[in-house]
Amino acid sequence: DPQNRITESHAEAMDLVEERGDGLKVYRQELACKASGRYGFTTRITPRGADWRRAMPGFVTWADGD
Repeated sequence: DPQNRITESHAEAMDLVEERGDGLKVYRQELACKASGRYGFTTRITPRGADWRRAMPGFVTWADGD
């Protein structure tokens, strides 16, 4: 909203698009705005499955444009 507060939230599953070896994987998700206007976006990446619930951060890194 105009005060930079999150007023709605939405979750999307990401698609695995590439496995680069040594456990490195690349995921992708495209989001479409369904209405015109000014938007702010932020992302939170969380792994699925009970095995990852207690995992420490450090398994995700930002894309470098490749």
